[in-house]
Amino acid sequence: MFGCSSCLAGRRRGPRIVTTGLDPNCRTHRHEHPDHHYGCKNFKNQREHAARHHIESVVLMMDDKASIPLGPPGAPVSCMARQRSVMGGGDAATDHDQNIPQHLTPSLSVKMYPPSDIKEGWYSGEATVRLKCAIFQASNPLRHVAEIIDDVDRPYLYIATDGGGDHNLTHKSVIISYVALFFLGDLDFLCAIRTPPHLSSVGPWERWMADLNVAMYGVALSVTDPLDENERRRTRRLGSKKAWREAEAAERKKEAEGDTSAMSFVDIAQERNKAAREVLTKRYRSAKHKGEPFRVKEPATDDNVDAVLQALDVVFPTKKPHRDEQISKAKLFRDPEFADFAKSHIQAHQYSFQVKKCGKQDCKYCKAVRSSSFSDLRWMPTPTPAAAGQKYKTFQDTHGDMPTDE
Repeated sequence: MFGCSSCLAGRRRGPRIVTTGLDPNCRTHRHEHPDHHYGCKNFKNQREHAARHHIESVVLMMDDKASIPLGPPGAPVSCMARQRSVMGGGDAATDHDQNIPQHLTPSLSVKMYPPSDIKEGWYSGEATVRLKCAIFQASNPLRHVAEIIDDVDRPYLYIATDGGGDHNLTHKSVIISYVALFFLGDLDFLCAIRTPPHLSSVGPWERWMADLNVAMYGVALSVTDPLDENERRRTRRLGSKKAWREAEAAERKKEAEGDTSAMSFVDIAQERNKAAREVLTKRYRSAKHKGEPFRVKEPATDDNVDAVLQALDVVFPTKKPHRDEQISKAKLFRDPEFADFAKSHIQAHQYSFQVKKCGKQDCKYCKAVRSSSFSDLRWMPTPTPAAAGQKYKTFQDTHGDMPTDE
């Protein structure tokens, strides 16, 4: 376990309160949202549904940490805001109040097998962290799917997230990615939920995030110098992520025109943040949650991401609505091919998204059912208002009901 950097500061007179990062997302306690009770009940319904089918189910909980800034060469930036002392930076470490294009984004995924009782086993599992270059490895829904597909080893998959931009179930890109995951994993059933705004603190994944916070205390990071003078000159003027991406696009255009002198800004960015990734990898692997160490893996490549879309090319070969970046969610569900699949296989609501095989032998979308208990599988019910004195009906009272947005 790593000590808090605040404890490394010089002696002080009188007591001092030290924040260790072990209180998960305490900032969210200051906010309220009308759907908080609904979100808690929705998450409980998912756990009870998974417990009912625990033998053939796997659960994945996902979240991204705030991106970690990497200072310019010789000017490391602290990983955590408002640190008093940092390793490797000392008094020279700078804070976050500056424009820094180079960032690393840690993505967390926790794999667990649900217990038969919701009161057991939801706070332990196999945690994996992937460090992504925020410039060229965007943390988007398709990349998440490409990274977790190897963890899908049972026919029923349950996904729980905090509902950030890359996990918001009302976004078209998230819907497409989960449909692709359904086909790639040959799933019989996929059930994804998200928490309402300011309610991520109820998610078990925040306990792993707190351990990652502790691992980053006392660390300041910077990029390394480019390999040669030409690269140093070319990268000195790139002051934003957009500038880096435009420079890479210009080089790829030159390469397509036959220019053999084209550079790869992707490779330069990876080389510059290599030392920072090695430091964070070592810190993360030393951290533990309930005695289980964190695993650190490489993020998905662009080829892996494209393979996710290719899986949908086979299912929706005519218009390929999943490749239309301009299409809206409403138009996606009006596309003839996608609408035909959705009407008998999808239940999409504000805080839950479910995909289930229809079980028909002549279905042109589904493969054969893998689960032996598929005949007993029902849609996960959404929270249903109860009579006065009780906010929502119990899961047992609503199991078998169709999900609604009431």
